[in-house]
Amino acid sequence: MTHVAVVEDNPHFRDEVVGKLERAGHVVHGVGSAAELDILLRRERVDLIVLDLGLPDEDGLSIARRLRSSLPRLGIIMLTARTTIDDRIAGLRDGADNYLCKPVVMNELVVVVEALARRLDVSATGATPAPWELDVQGMRVKTPKGKGVRLTVSETRLLECFASSRGQQASRHDLIDAIEASVDEYDERRLENLISRLRQTLAEDAEEKPTNIIRAIRGRGYLLTIPMVSTSTPLLTPSLSSS
Repeated sequence: MTHVAVVEDNPHFRDEVVGKLERAGHVVHGVGSAAELDILLRRERVDLIVLDLGLPDEDGLSIARRLRSSLPRLGIIMLTARTTIDDRIAGLRDGADNYLCKPVVMNELVVVVEALARRLDVSATGATPAPWELDVQGMRVKTPKGKGVRLTVSETRLLECFASSRGQQASRHDLIDAIEASVDEYDERRLENLISRLRQTLAEDAEEKPTNIIRAIRGRGYLLTIPMVSTSTPLLTPSLSSS
């Protein structure tokens, strides 16, 4: 059974696509924006997405680029009214597995979804791992296997920043602000050291290389690649040491 997210801001067309895929036997979630998609990806298993390009808060090409980086096994089918050959080339170059133009024959869309699911072998593996659960007040994370990992105050605040950021990507400015330091006065090498320590803290249980868990994005900041969801209220202890 394939888990599909339909990302489309036209509610009537979205409902039509969702209904057709559900009748074909898939688990389908419909969302109307990039922000809603990011929340869904943190909370639910999603094997592939059917993605419109003209969304109100972020262009679909941008969404595809960042998801291809952070979730390389996620299937991406672009379904859009942009029909020129240059549009198709841009879509495929930026991460789409398939590019379909509106108006689409619904039976064709179902076949494309099922063919991509077979190629990804989602029935065996799934595209999106279960999320880690961040307990902000308890300063710990729980792995998908149920193991608890203790965190420092700074590690907790960094993960809280990642979990609340779109696509779990955060700028250096946002991360420094999260640990309640002055951006103008803070030595960024300290942030690099904190990120390195956090990678090591998570590495054993993430079954990933430390540098793959939190990737440096040149000129932009860092990307947390393991799905993380916060399960408690924000940390409200500014007087605590950030060590």
